[in-house]
Amino acid sequence: MINYILYVDDDRDDAEIFYEVVTTIYPAIKVTTVDNGRDALDILSKHCPDMVFLDYKMPQMNGIEVLEAIKKTTCNKTIIVMYSDSRDGNYIEQCQKAGAFACWQKMTPDNLQSSLKKLHSED
Repeated sequence: MINYILYVDDDRDDAEIFYEVVTTIYPAIKVTTVDNGRDALDILSKHCPDMVFLDYKMPQMNGIEVLEAIKKTTCNKTIIVMYSDSRDGNYIEQCQKAGAFACWQKMTPDNLQSSLKKLHSED
């Protein structure tokens, strides 16, 4: 059961869309959004969310660096979904190698809603 999601993305518009979609279809799920990897790791040092959605391209620490850091914490069993609009050819391979559960391209709110429902039903 997913009760708490951490969303990490430096694009505030994408964070607002994600928050809105999740809280609309699953009002009981707590969603926290942060705009950088350092803040995400600070949150993870205090408690582990059920899932983390990570953008790939962020300043200071990219999503792979954050993913690798999470895997070294007590939250290493947290489900991590890379969620990015990156077109980098090595992106998916890097994410899988670093331990991501899945790699999703950023999508429309309707497609995001469908993908979240499918993911939640597999839980």
